[in-house]
Order: sequence, then structure tokens, then C-alpha cells
Amino acid sequence: MIRIQKSFLIHLCISLCLCFLTLSPAFAYESTTLYNGCRGEEVRQLQQALIDLGFLKGTADGVYGNKTEIAVRAFQKNAGLSVDGLAGTQTFDLAISKAAASKGSTAQASVVQSAESPAQPYSSTTLYNGCRGEEVRQLQQALIDLGFLKGTADGIFGSKTEDAVRAFQKSAGLTVDGLAGTQTRQLAASKAAAAKGSVTPVPAPQSTPLPAQPSSPTIGTAAYHVPAAGTLFGNNYDTIRPGDTGDRVKILQQALIDTGFLKGKADGVFGENTQKAVIAFQNRWNLTPDGLAGKKTLQTLEKAVSGAAAPAVTSTPVPASTPVPAATPVPSSDQSDINDRISLPSVSSVQLLHWFNDVKPSISNGQYLLICDPSTGLSWTLRVMSRGRHCDSEPLTAKDTRTMVKAFGGVNTWNQKAVYVKLPDGRWTFGSTHDMPHDSSTIKNNDFGGHLCVHFLRDMSEAQKNDPKYGVANQETIRSFWKSLTGQNITN
Repeated sequence: MIRIQKSFLIHLCISLCLCFLTLSPAFAYESTTLYNGCRGEEVRQLQQALIDLGFLKGTADGVYGNKTEIAVRAFQKNAGLSVDGLAGTQTFDLAISKAAASKGSTAQASVVQSAESPAQPYSSTTLYNGCRGEEVRQLQQALIDLGFLKGTADGIFGSKTEDAVRAFQKSAGLTVDGLAGTQTRQLAASKAAAAKGSVTPVPAPQSTPLPAQPSSPTIGTAAYHVPAAGTLFGNNYDTIRPGDTGDRVKILQQALIDTGFLKGKADGVFGENTQKAVIAFQNRWNLTPDGLAGKKTLQTLEKAVSGAAAPAVTSTPVPASTPVPAATPVPSSDQSDINDRISLPSVSSVQLLHWFNDVKPSISNGQYLLICDPSTGLSWTLRVMSRGRHCDSEPLTAKDTRTMVKAFGGVNTWNQKAVYVKLPDGRWTFGSTHDMPHDSSTIKNNDFGGHLCVHFLRDMSEAQKNDPKYGVANQETIRSFWKSLTGQNITN
């Protein structure tokens, strides 16, 4: 009798464990969340559900690539979920259930939802990176007419079009996601039509434009008004970033023009030329050259415009490599063609951030990473190109390329180097990178001719599975660097 009870209890425990494992999400990241770079049956099931719902075209091949990530983002937006391109339990289960429900509908590829949130197939209402056709061309032309996009409307929704959509959405007070849904497209079209009736097309104004102060003095040819508080930015030192538009950008641009760092007119659109001018100004004043007009940069710019601070900046553009006088050491002659060195971040300010959990969800294509070499103090700016199992990036300028190559000993090499990385949100973390240009690029004048890879912390088991050679080598470099900083081992 005792044997029977023990046997029964053992079988009962095994059954309960199996049920728990079946019903409960696994603890390992790779078994609960699918992401760009994953492969397998779960990816195939997800793809098939997205195909059935009209968010993805083609066949379910079990490979989570860029098209699958775009489809996941589209589904998440449509379903009111957090749009991050990561197919966690909620996204996966909802897609599977909706696909199963949709198969009972007579309408092909329709999404069956509750009455509270009806939806249509994403591809017929929303344009996104990767789309092509006449609707894309019309959207591009509207963005061109409004000053958010340069070039010609070719009908191909690429990275530049996505950046322009984001800039327009921010300017118009819409959700900034780079997806051109019905609201974004209709508003862009209507504003473009209105702009054609004016002499000079002007980008859509910000939702909270800076009020003019008629009684205040004016500076430069733009005749912008200094706020009553006596500062250009009215004590509003919120960071101005690439892609921003509006009056604060105009004030920033005109100040850069008046101090000789920017040529042309202040058009209110923070584009690549404005970014380069900000970096040049930051280098000139020994600020972190990240291309973001934050509090220190804006305050220093105010002083430079008013002449309240030295060195005096004339109307002639000052080379970014000109050393700052006084306490700052003068760079040696062989550094005249590279960025100035910066102070290394303190160990306490550097965070241990996971690529899939922390870094990838917080950055977007087109944003900027500030890289700092621990061994030399040299720093350079990279623009994010794409995000998969690592971050494909490009040096922003030719000067950034020269600085980076110098940090690698003056050669292009695949040999990885541990570096500090400052993310767009201001957090410092670390990664591993090289300086060998390869494959495609989007920046034509940076003297690089390709892109490079920046690796961040990943689970070693996942890296061994998906990137058994170079990926693992970069993970070993990352772990070695962290131990040298803190004395701690990364165990996962």
C-alpha cells in the first residue's frame, strides 16, 4: 500500500510539473520573447499568424528578419500594445488567437477584434519602412513640400522617409513611431496642399511654439527675439535633437550661424548640417561632441552669442579642432584632424545593460551613439543604421572616421575593442566594436564606405547558439572589460 502511494505521489508530481511547464512562460529570455535574429518553429508560427492577419507577406520561413520585425511592430500598434518589435508572450498569444479567429471570417486577411477596437489589415492603411508604391510617393512628396524630406519622391519607404515621418509627427503633435497611418498621411497631405499656396513652404509648427517678444533685442539676420529673461532659450534647456523642428530649432540654428559654425538659413529643421554644426561647436568649447543640443551646449551657445565668454567666436567658421585656451591642454599637431579627447565616464555611472532587454528597445534607427575608447580617451559619434543581434552603425562624419581609426591604431581591423557607449537617452554603458567597413552604408561623405558593428551584452548561451564565432568573441571582450572595471564576473 505504501509503495502504491509513493508511486502515485511521484507520478502526480511529475504531471503537475509538466502542466506547470506547459502553462507557464519559460524563464530564459530566448524562450519567452522572439526578436530579430531568432529562428525556429515559434518564429514560423508567429509569421503564419501575421500572414493570416495581413501584416506580413510571403511565406513563414521561421527566420525572424527585418520584415518580420516590421510586421510585429505594425501588429502591436494596431492592437494597442507597446510597439517595440519584440514578440513577447502577450504579442505572440494575441497574434495567434486573432489569426485563429480570422480564419472563420469570409473576408481575406481581415483582423477580427472586439467591437470596441475594430481594425483593418495594416498594409492597406499604414505605410512603413519597406513599403513601395504610389501611396509612398504621395507621402514623400508631401514631406518634401513641407521641408521634412529632401530629394525626389521615388515611392520607396526607406530610412530617410522614416526619419522624415518621425520629424513631421513630432512637429504635428502626433505619436512619433515612424509609421505613416491614416492620420499622419492625411495631415501631411493637407498641410502640404496649404503650404503650396504660400511663397515659402514652411514645416508644420510645433505644438508649443516659443512666443515672440517684440520688445526684445534681435540678433543676426534672422531677427529672432531674445526672451525677457535675457537668454536665447528663455531658460528652457530641454535637449534639442536631430529631427526636431520649430522655433527653438530656428533659434539654435541662427545662433550657430551668428557664431560661424553653420552656413545658410535657419529653417527650423534639425538636419544633418545642423547636427555637424552642433558637434563642431561642442568640440570648439570642449563639450561632449554628441550632436545633441543639451543644457550645457545651449547655455554655452548663449554666452558665445552675447560675447560674455571667451574664446571670442567670429563670423568666420572656426575649425572644430582649434584647442580651447587656458586650463585645457593643447592637442598635439598629429591630432588636428581628429576629435578632441573627452573625460572618461566614472565607473559608477556606467550601467550593465542587456542588448535585447535594455538597449535595443530604447534606441531607433537614425539615432546617435557616442563611443569613447577607454585606452585613449578618443571619442566618435555613430549613427544607428539597423538593429538585429547587434547594432549596425556608421561614423557620422569623416572626422569621426579618422578619430575611430586612430583609436584602432591607424588601421581598419576586425579585431574588437571594448568601448564606453553613451546612449541617446544619456545612459552610459559599454560594448565591443571594430572599425572595418563592410557591406552597405547610408552616409556618403564620412570616408568610411560601409558600416560597422557594435555589440552589447547578451546571454552567452544565446550568442553561442546564434553567433558561435564573432558574436561569442565580442561577448568575451565585453565580459573581460566589465571584470577589469568592477572585479565582477558576468555569469549568464
